Amino acid sequence: MKLIMKAKYLFSGLAALLLAAGCTEEDWTVGFNGGIEDPQWAKVAAVPATAPTDWVKPDMNIYSASMTAVVRMSDYIQPSIGANDQFAAFIGTECRGVGQQITSAAGETVYLIQVKGDPSETDAVTFRYYCDATKELFYTTDEVAFESDAQLGNVETPQVLAWKSESDLPYYMDFDVTMDLSAFTLEPVTANDQVAAFVGDECRGLAMATDEEGNYVFRLRAWARAENEQFALKYFSAALKNVYVYGTQYPLEHAGKETVAMGLDRRGNVVALEKPVNVVDNKQNED
Repeated sequence: MKLIMKAKYLFSGLAALLLAAGCTEEDWTVGFNGGIEDPQWAKVAAVPATAPTDWVKPDMNIYSASMTAVVRMSDYIQPSIGANDQFAAFIGTECRGVGQQITSAAGETVYLIQVKGDPSETDAVTFRYYCDATKELFYTTDEVAFESDAQLGNVETPQVLAWKSESDLPYYMDFDVTMDLSAFTLEPVTANDQVAAFVGDECRGLAMATDEEGNYVFRLRAWARAENEQFALKYFSAALKNVYVYGTQYPLEHAGKETVAMGLDRRGNVVALEKPVNVVDNKQNED
């Protein structure tokens, strides 16, 4: 009799897992059948850029006019600025100035650059930047007309320009994800749990759980190759040894953030919660 009862409970447990595989498109589904020690997700890496060797100051005897700029990098680039970075100004394909790092009135590293040209020149000036920390090249999408003796920004109010990466993964968006397992199991979310963002079979972002004031949060940055890509989220529970795939696709919102609050219901289906509990807006953990 005891064996029959145990078999009944085991069958019920398996049925709960099978029900998870039949979730609606708005729910997570069980991606595997348990027994997973590590999903072995690996975030795809961008092809590293090589440091430019041809960004050199023009001959001062050729161009008699100049304009000056003080430029602050974007919020994405700013934290990665290093001594080996390069900043240059171009008119067409010709380098017309090389920047140097200075400190702004706010105490941030900014770039001072003198752009050379002809007195009558009005062609557009574009800026390019090489970040040694991320091995990435950027260019400005803003074009500034050359104007003799003009001043663009200063140490009190540096000019902020729009930048675009030349990387093969130039776009990104951030995710803050929380998971609540309490309605389904006594097993907790642990520091070994993982959330990953996928485009097709390619892992574009990955985060381990981090403990923030007693609540585990997954903060990840997901990268895209094109502006029309969409991300799917996958969750790995170390305690349940299972992978759950969320049916909702998140369209890329470049430099945006999506907050995703999820929980397992009593049948093992992962459902959306109204909002995460006690989650602070910290910088995401990047892998």
